[in-house]
Amino acid sequence: MLVLVSAQFSHADSNISNDEARNFFSLYHTMIQDRSKAVIQLISEDALLMSETHTVNNKSYITQYQLKNVFRFIETVQSFLHQNKEDSDFERIRITREGDQVKISAQRFSSTHCYLDKGYYLIIERERNFIKVIEEKINIQKNASCDELDDIQIDG
Repeated sequence: MLVLVSAQFSHADSNISNDEARNFFSLYHTMIQDRSKAVIQLISEDALLMSETHTVNNKSYITQYQLKNVFRFIETVQSFLHQNKEDSDFERIRITREGDQVKISAQRFSSTHCYLDKGYYLIIERERNFIKVIEEKINIQKNASCDELDDIQIDG
């Protein structure tokens, strides 16, 4: 399986097409939701996860993690996470480029915790002929409640 995941996005050119970016984005999030350990093969060694947390007091703070360390931690607490599964749906996916990097922005709706993240993005680039995640940013709404679901609107 790991060979197929990597080979699917193998390419000699450093440019990433929009189709490749969309396919990679879909594969990455499918693997995360399926709790596949192979997802770590899609992440660059130095990839960062930036998490911006918003509290009920209108305060926010940003935390930065090594993305591979996050996935290694998740593997160790797999049974707990299975019971507290985070599911996300993505809308309004946009692809922009800066040099060899591709930024995939989207509105992320947490269907588990019922909040909308309008600042989500994933940055990818080709490393040694394989597409890898180099940065991911998520926004977390503390104390979000599915009781407030009627107040959430996804931009169309």
